[in-house]
Amino acid sequence: MRWTLWEPGALRPRRRLRCKWVKALRDKLQPFAHGVYVNQLGETSDELVRAAYASNYARLVEIKKKYDPKNVLHLNQNINPH
Repeated sequence: MRWTLWEPGALRPRRRLRCKWVKALRDKLQPFAHGVYVNQLGETSDELVRAAYASNYARLVEIKKKYDPKNVLHLNQNINPH
């Protein structure tokens, strides 16, 4: 048996609290931010992906419709072709 400082899963509640705190801080700092770095999104949402690609988003949707209409390449910062 291997000794550990904590039981498996013991940090999950703390992790949730820390993630909640980080997200709240991110939201508070948003008015001071200018753009989004696409490779650092971590947790993606359609809103963040649109912000990251900014004025290029519409053009990228058209490219995605042409070359990946079934959205096979959908991981990471996905641009939905629909």
